[in-house]
Amino acid sequence: MAGETNGSGKGGGGGRVLAAILILLAAGLGGLVFYLHRVSRNELTRLKNAIEDYGEMVNMKRTIKAFQEKGRLNPAVMDAGGDPLAFLSTKARQAQIPANLFNITRNSDVAAGAWKETPYTVNLRGTKENSIARDAVVDFLRLSEEERPSIKCKNLTLAFQGQDLGNVALTLSSFQAKDAPAPPPK
Repeated sequence: MAGETNGSGKGGGGGRVLAAILILLAAGLGGLVFYLHRVSRNELTRLKNAIEDYGEMVNMKRTIKAFQEKGRLNPAVMDAGGDPLAFLSTKARQAQIPANLFNITRNSDVAAGAWKETPYTVNLRGTKENSIARDAVVDFLRLSEEERPSIKCKNLTLAFQGQDLGNVALTLSSFQAKDAPAPPPK
């Protein structure tokens, strides 16, 4: 017969080639399945992380909303401590800054969004005989900002004279809500 071979001719390798192609196809499909399984596992991990992050975000949102509600219930009020100029002078004395070195001036108010900022310029001018100790400046800032959280230091310029300070220029600002009610009379 014309198409048959007995194994000694050229036509006997067709089954082997087909088997080799099928083995390569099976290996390729196995590799593809393994790759897709690994990708799906990674994506599943990313999905679980995203769900956890979303839960944390929802909790943070609740915390922020509760904080905002608390702020609405307790509107901002002006400092009831009196004049900031006198307050800052008192804090300078408590920080043991000599009165002859301490000079404070009030600058014009600045509107910053929903806040009114009142800046104060404090100049400390030391002399050769009477320099300003670093600890005194740190104590002054700490006492001022701790007792009245609405007062913050915005600018600090230091000029050294040896180990101590020769000149110090501070800009302290008092922040108040624009619509804050006036403090009750004493």
